Amino acid sequence: MNSSQVTSPAVISRISTPAVFVALCFLGLFTVAFSGAMLIGSLLNGHAPWAPVEACCGGAVAEFSLGWLLLSAIGLISGIALVRATFSLTALVRASRRIGDLKRLAARERIAGSDCWVLEDDRPLAFCAGLLRPRIFVSRTTVTSLSRSELGAVVAHEAHHQRRFDPFRLSIMRVMVDSLFFLPMLDELSQKCIERAEIAADRAASQRPGGRQALASALLTLHEHKGSAESIPLSVERIDGLSGRRSFWVPSRSASLLTLASLGVLLAGSAIAVELVTRMPVGIEALGLHICLAALIVAPLLFTAGFAWTRPNVRI
Repeated sequence: MNSSQVTSPAVISRISTPAVFVALCFLGLFTVAFSGAMLIGSLLNGHAPWAPVEACCGGAVAEFSLGWLLLSAIGLISGIALVRATFSLTALVRASRRIGDLKRLAARERIAGSDCWVLEDDRPLAFCAGLLRPRIFVSRTTVTSLSRSELGAVVAHEAHHQRRFDPFRLSIMRVMVDSLFFLPMLDELSQKCIERAEIAADRAASQRPGGRQALASALLTLHEHKGSAESIPLSVERIDGLSGRRSFWVPSRSASLLTLASLGVLLAGSAIAVELVTRMPVGIEALGLHICLAALIVAPLLFTAGFAWTRPNVRI
């Protein structure tokens, strides 16, 4: 049996993988905001914010203390997170614009009660794409290779992704993984969230009469097609879901420990660095002020992410 699967953890089975992902993103954003607040506060109130300028002008190099090096390292990590977030969002916007180009190459057809865009492609494609207005795309090979019931099950699967706005939610998840690079557990969680989204869509397609058998047959037919290994993803959890079995997952120990260590080092390092720079202990009042400031920055982001996750059908 795979070590990542267990059969009887009652507590773990009640924990939602997306909820853990959102909570971890909150901690990561809080850490970046907290570190940034501490860094800005020390620059505004510190005794030598212009030490690099003085050093370049021949001033005392002694101003570069351990505290400043620690603050610089934390600021660099926060800056890298912001840069990665910017690049990831830019790539997301460019990818969403390419959906329009894809539509112009496809023919709109009504398949199994849903509007689909059929691409003239030799590969067995079936996917849902688009951020604010997701659409179902299938290839001509998919339409001709499957029976009517199989094609209906595949379209029902993609229609569930469309109703749940999964392309938007999973794209935002990818941005968070790219941004919070210092939390390795996020990548694991994002992969599991993708698998859970596929399993949920499989269950929705299975609600049709004979849907489970038709969907399983369609997936096997398309997966065996030449060049379909990447276009039709199959996992052990997804196969278990189609067969009626439920699998469980726990994150790897190394990723969990590295994630907790990163959070602890960044949070504690910010407070220690400010204390070293200002030569004053960080009191409870000052620490509480920074925590409140970080919470005010992160809380709206968390509320928006949670609302979009739990209410995916609401159009903004």
